[in-house]
Amino acid sequence: MLVLGGHMNIFSEIKAFFVAESAIKNITKEATQMNGAKPGWQTSEFWINLAGQIATVWAAVSGIIPPKVAAIVSTVGIAVYTIARTVLKAVQDVKAAQSGS
Repeated sequence: MLVLGGHMNIFSEIKAFFVAESAIKNITKEATQMNGAKPGWQTSEFWINLAGQIATVWAAVSGIIPPKVAAIVSTVGIAVYTIARTVLKAVQDVKAAQSGS
């Protein structure tokens, strides 16, 4: 059994976990609102990635490219978008922290 501080029982630990999780969610929400990050679906990168995914599926269904290649292209596209979005958010968070926002 995990004991925080040596004096907590399991129910107190669970309660503390949920209180901390709630606080983290609130802080994250406030930070996102402060640094002006747009939701992912409102970015041009999202729509370009979606168009690429649709074109890849169309090419696979039409027989222009093999399904395995389409799966690889699709996976790489999603991975690149996810990494780029994560880096952008991290940079925005750093800039917001530096500016004192």
